[in-house]
Order: sequence, then structure tokens, then C-alpha cells
Amino acid sequence: MKKYLFINKNFTIKKSFDYLDKVGVGCLLVVEKDKKFLGTLSDGDCRRALLKGKTLKNSIKNVYNKQAHKLKFDEFSIAKAKKLILKNRLDILPIVDDAGKIKKYFLLSYFLKNKKINKVKFTNKIPIIIMAGGEGTRMRPFTNILPKPLLPLKNKTVIEKIIQNFLDFGFYNFFISINYKSKIIKSFFEELKPNYNVSYVEENKPMGTIGSINLVKKKIKNDFIVCNCDTLINENFSEILKFHKKSDNLVTLVATSRHISIPYGVCEVDDNGNLIKINEKPKKNYLINVGLYVFKKEIFKHFNQNKKINITDLLNILKSKNLKVGVYPSVKAEWYDVGQWENYNFTKNKID
Repeated sequence: MKKYLFINKNFTIKKSFDYLDKVGVGCLLVVEKDKKFLGTLSDGDCRRALLKGKTLKNSIKNVYNKQAHKLKFDEFSIAKAKKLILKNRLDILPIVDDAGKIKKYFLLSYFLKNKKINKVKFTNKIPIIIMAGGEGTRMRPFTNILPKPLLPLKNKTVIEKIIQNFLDFGFYNFFISINYKSKIIKSFFEELKPNYNVSYVEENKPMGTIGSINLVKKKIKNDFIVCNCDTLINENFSEILKFHKKSDNLVTLVATSRHISIPYGVCEVDDNGNLIKINEKPKKNYLINVGLYVFKKEIFKHFNQNKKINITDLLNILKSKNLKVGVYPSVKAEWYDVGQWENYNFTKNKID
């Protein structure tokens, strides 16, 4: 683990995330040669950079924290390190000599062995609502016979793959919103006999891409997650929940960075229609909504009973009321949209 704690300022954001995944600490030490300390880089630093328009290919030169806490070696004591780490909730604290070189470091976990800190805790009881009621028109003719959630991916169905990603993080409470070919979906799970909880949210009529969650509001006691049935994302859902809670968002949507290339020359013109220049096959980075959301239970105040509503309309309503909608920028490459044949066929060859 030790070697992955140290990075240099020329690392890309993507490579830094890879190191963060490997160490599992939440913060890295940015150093020059001979381990001269420059600052720290946290998961949050990287995500904020993405929200400001940086891409995964950008370096961390203007991303890492240059004002990070440190202790001088000649002033160091265990008691001082402990106080500084616990007071400021630091993931890591470097101890440096007069030349600024790191002599040692302490992790937060070192002081948590015998001391409890009030940290936000999330349990696997948090419900997951999977939106599986659509007709899947883009996946015809398959969906003329079977519902889209039962599309096969290797030896499992799409909805099983989605559920498995949550099971890997300890979640076991699932609500499946159904409408189109609902009896087939229910029969599938009856025969599957899973070891996790499955309940159904049954739409008597189409309620849009998000409207059906209002039918389960009496069973929701706290925050909950909503996921589309054509979204496969391998993310740390506990970290998403932590971000949602810390940001105090009413809604947090998960987005991933995508570099989009336009395969044509794009004309830039002035107000009179005169050509300024042609940008040949321009590329631009976007944060793409992946179809995964975290909601506070207070969201139900903004639904009209049994009314059809799409997620985009709901978010626009919330923003018009100046309510807080946040974006969690996912950096995982393992995000797949299997809602159309081209993407589905690509995904089949990529996943296990």
C-alpha cells in the first residue's frame, strides 16, 4: 500500500483515482523527488475539479491542496499528531524535516483503533428502487416478448447484474418499479428465490421515468437510491451516500465524464451569418447523467399524487424552487448504458 500513497504533481486525475482505489485511504501525498512534500490530494479534490470542467486526462497541478496540514519533525510528538488529525479529520498527516522531506506519516486509522469518532454511518437497510416499468422500445424486437430488465448479459440478466453491484456493498433492500410485462418480471424472481429482499412498486398506468417512486413513500424512512434498469455502474455506493449526506442535497445525481467527438467540421459564425472559422472534428468533455440518484425522503413533498412525471421535469421543478440538487462525478470506467442495441452488444463483450 505504501508506494501508492505517494504521487507527483504531473499525475493525471485518472491515475490519481487509480491510486486512491488501491490505498483505500481517501488521501494521497503529493511529493517531488526525494519525497519533498508539496501537498495532499483527496478524492473530493478530484471530484470538485471534474465538476469545474477538468477531465480525467488533466494533471493534478492545480487540483491538489497546497496548504495541507503537516508537522515539523523536530516539533513532532504522537500526542500532537493525534490532536491535529482528530481535530481536523485528516486522512493522513505527513511529518517533515527542515528541508520539507517526509520522514514519516500517520493515518487517521492509526488513532481510530482505540478511539471512536462520530462519523456518518450508512447501513445496508437503505432501499434501492430500480425503475423497470418501461417498454424498452429501443430494444425491440426482444422487448416485444420479454421486458428489458431480463436482457441476458453473460450468465445473468441485466437486472441481476444491477442488483449484484449493490449487494457487493451490503445493500439488500430492493423495490422494483414494474408496469410493462410485470408478471414476467415477478415470475422470474419467484423462481430465482433470491437471498435478498425484493418488493414491487406496481404502476397501474405509465407514470414517467420517476413518478412511480411516490407509490412507495410510506415505506421510505430515510435517504434512498433510485437506479434505471438499463444502467450498469461499478461505483462505491457508500461513498456516494456519504457525499450526498455531507453536501446536504435534496437530490444527488451521479454523472460520469465523457469526451465527445463530433465527426464533422463545426462552423462558428457571427450574428450576421459570416463564417468566423471552422473547428474540424471538435472534442468536448461533458458530465453525463448515468441514471443513478440519491434522494432525501423529503422529495415526496414535490410530487403530485399518482401524477406522471419524468426525472428531468422533477429536477427542473426543484431548481426553480432553489432547492439543492448536487452532482457526484463518477470516475469509474465501468459504466454502461444497455438501453439500445449498439451499447448492449458492446457491454456484452466487456463485462464478466
